[in-house]
Amino acid sequence: MKTHRLNLEPQGCSVRHRSALCAILILVLQSQSQSVWAVGKRAAGEHAQMCYESTRPEVAIDHCTQVIDSGRLSGKRLAFAYYRRGNAYNEIKNYDRAIEDYGAAIRLNPSHDNAFSNRGVAYARKRDYDRAIEDYDAAIRLNPNHADAFSNRGVAYARKRDYDLAILSYDAAIRLNPNHAQAYYDRGNAYRRKGDNDQAIQDYNEAIRLNPYHANAFSNRGVAYGQKGNYDRAIQSYDEAIKLNRNHINAFYNRGNAHRRKRDYDGAVRDYDQVILLNPNHANAYASRGLVRFYEEQFSRAEKDFSQAVRFAPTNLYRILLLYLAQARAGSHAQEALTQATRKLNLGQWPGPIVSFYLGKVTEHVVFDGVADGDATKQLLKRCQAYFYIGQQLLIRHNQSEAVKMFREAVATKASAPIEYEGAEVELQRLGN
Repeated sequence: MKTHRLNLEPQGCSVRHRSALCAILILVLQSQSQSVWAVGKRAAGEHAQMCYESTRPEVAIDHCTQVIDSGRLSGKRLAFAYYRRGNAYNEIKNYDRAIEDYGAAIRLNPSHDNAFSNRGVAYARKRDYDRAIEDYDAAIRLNPNHADAFSNRGVAYARKRDYDLAILSYDAAIRLNPNHAQAYYDRGNAYRRKGDNDQAIQDYNEAIRLNPYHANAFSNRGVAYGQKGNYDRAIQSYDEAIKLNRNHINAFYNRGNAHRRKRDYDGAVRDYDQVILLNPNHANAYASRGLVRFYEEQFSRAEKDFSQAVRFAPTNLYRILLLYLAQARAGSHAQEALTQATRKLNLGQWPGPIVSFYLGKVTEHVVFDGVADGDATKQLLKRCQAYFYIGQQLLIRHNQSEAVKMFREAVATKASAPIEYEGAEVELQRLGN
């Protein structure tokens, strides 16, 4: 997912939204840039021209280096050469060298807003979001109409999970450039992270209107619909994303989840198969396909999928628990395998008490004591999980009537997001309840 854009054009003049006015602005910018180079080109010859004009980053780096090392440029002309080389380094993902060059450009020309903005991009790509925000702030102080700096600052805040500040930055970007499809898309992501799926869908719709080829906007709109429980609309959105990108792993995976929640297990498996074909190391796809096979009482096949998922994430206790359940219900020596899988893991934190219960080290009362949490939402989730996993153990012990009671309690929590709620519903249906 592309979240940052180097500022190589006037604001609002991306290739997707170029107009006659934008073309004029670009010519003006080029004219201004060329005037900066006028003396330098006479002094440094073709190197200066190639530094400015080359679209191949490696070529630009070579020629900009020749210009910089020639000693024939100074001031803003030299600053621009550093800036151009910084952009080229940014493009080939050499962010440290890009940051050095942007810093040199800024020292020579402290009013270069795009040098600050693009250095922010480099810092963000290094996941140094605080430094990125500082640079975006500087770019905005120099140019209060810098829509991309506002938008990219929003991305940095979102990466820090400060979604309110992210939304404020996206709001500013959209006010400055109402056709900023990426800002709408990113704001939709922030709203979705805050749980406001309706507003997220509105923003994804606007991003799609402005850019009908935005596969990620379709895909994430599907996620928002899915979180609202509207799986049919979610699947429609994933279908559109996949039409635009036949290798869109997230769209295939999330469409598989939507099919699974609709109890369309054949459709779910087809999508998980496609994810694994595209990425054989996709642990979540193995775990989710294992769930489908567990629900269909194909416990041996579920065991194989959960084993793969655990192999990719050997400390994930939830996947270890699912592997144990598949093994136990397939008639394997599950407890011995569970002991080995968790021998070096900390069982003091949730869902560790459930593992200890399965190993016979604690009673179910200890499991329910571990449910307590200062966060009411987390406590509800943990309660649902406790009922589900204890219900599973009762099934393994052939105590069906008590298992049904546990599954009913899990469903009664209405904690509908976790797989344990879904699993409890499936078990009740299978048991005729």
